[in-house]
Amino acid sequence: MSKKYKNIAYLYFGKGIGSGIIIDNKLYRGANCFAGEISNLIMNIDDNFEDKERYTLLIESQISKLIRTIMKNKGISDTSELKEILENIDDNDADLLQLVNYISYVMNNVICILDPEMVILRGIILAKNSFPG
Repeated sequence: MSKKYKNIAYLYFGKGIGSGIIIDNKLYRGANCFAGEISNLIMNIDDNFEDKERYTLLIESQISKLIRTIMKNKGISDTSELKEILENIDDNDADLLQLVNYISYVMNNVICILDPEMVILRGIILAKNSFPG
């Protein structure tokens, strides 16, 4: 990087989901050290949902469920094989497209809230060199 960025959002999509936030060259932790917990972003609000169903609405739950579906459909049981599967998955695969939608949702929210100069994406879920769309 030739430019020094002072405001950065780091997003990780792997076995877990999380982020780091740099504001004015300082790690932002929040009032209760909860800043960056993007895994708790709510994906969908349904007026009929009960508190016990809250977890199923969270982005981490949705992405984890989708990864399990991809693994089942590809016949793998070990996450160590997941990187190779994602690297070679067809661009038109419905599960991949949904995964891209979820990641895009998170990125959009982070960008709209923080307006960082740079967003860094990392994690095994991002093993594919390019994504459709």
